[in-house]
Amino acid sequence: MYGLHLLTCIWYWVGNVPDGWVQEQELSAQSLSSMYFASLTLTLSRLPASSMKWNMTLQTDGERTLAIVATFMALATSSVCISKVTNVMSRWQSMREKRRQIVES
Repeated sequence: MYGLHLLTCIWYWVGNVPDGWVQEQELSAQSLSSMYFASLTLTLSRLPASSMKWNMTLQTDGERTLAIVATFMALATSSVCISKVTNVMSRWQSMREKRRQIVES
């Protein structure tokens, strides 16, 4: 959650430039909560690798760079999570097999 919050704030900071997404969506005059949730929405929509095509349509180099970095971070994080889950499932299977062998003997 902290990482998502940090990325949301960075998205707003990077996009708050003359040609950035904040100016494009006219968020500067909005309330803080509206700006934050718009940035959070953008953050969540840019994380999946499938959004890479949309990331290339961003207007500024900073936005494109952040989108690419965030996508790679999301890929790495999801890979680590999948690896952890796989390892836990493998250990459970091994424990079940040991119990089965003890019961059979």
